[in-house]
Amino acid sequence: MRRYSSMHALLLSFFSGELYRDVAFSWRGIGLLYLILLSGLCWIPSAIVTHLSLDRFVRNELPELAKQVPPMTLVKGKLGSPVPQPYIIHDETTKKPMFILDTTGKTVSLDNTPAMVLLTESKIFARQNKDDIRIRDLRNLPDFSLDGEKVREWAGLVCRWLAVATFPFVVAFSVAWGLFVMIALGVLGYALAGEASPTLSFGAFLRLAAVARTPAVVAGVLISTLSLVVPFAFLLYALADVVYMGFAVRAARETPPKPFDAGPDQPGAPASEIPSGVR
Repeated sequence: MRRYSSMHALLLSFFSGELYRDVAFSWRGIGLLYLILLSGLCWIPSAIVTHLSLDRFVRNELPELAKQVPPMTLVKGKLGSPVPQPYIIHDETTKKPMFILDTTGKTVSLDNTPAMVLLTESKIFARQNKDDIRIRDLRNLPDFSLDGEKVREWAGLVCRWLAVATFPFVVAFSVAWGLFVMIALGVLGYALAGEASPTLSFGAFLRLAAVARTPAVVAGVLISTLSLVVPFAFLLYALADVVYMGFAVRAARETPPKPFDAGPDQPGAPASEIPSGVR
């Protein structure tokens, strides 16, 4: 009978050999539901931090940036704006050009500027990195009009809902990666178990791997949430996975807990074992 729940495992996985024995012999499946629970719970702090950070950006920085966005209109693939051009938006910190609007033809590329975006009458240039500049023809876009107020509304909406909208996808990716790691750890556990492995199915090793990943995943969440810088963090997480998998396998190799053995004077004892005088 299963003794520990998934919620127990979130804490006991750090130190309890008895938990790992229960996972090996009493849990069922491959540990997928536990992996989903672990991934979902551990991404919540990051989602909250991201949401709060974007909310601060919307309230404190976005209004000033939106004020610098000039009114623009795209009609039949041609961009126009009433502001004097070239119109340049500078980074407030570095004072370097960040955005250029020039429909006059004076600026035709990003070659001689550190700006990240250039809008001309018919094209948009976007710098991905120093040597990679993407160019898109505006004639492929539908007609639109844009100004600072619309930018603030749209960006504000995106920032407020970005963390919520991306949360399921982030968790799904985390689960997919977790399954890959589980399989690798399951194979390692099977090898470490040696002669004890015939008594455990491969599904049991996958369950052990799912729970053994908990300490590394929780540590990663804390480090990320607190914005700590840990050298070689990925290697440390991998080492923690291997160490805890070894701990889980060693615990599972020990004799599993025996079922409850009712004494002759306890409910559930067979009638043949109860003395005739107390029947």
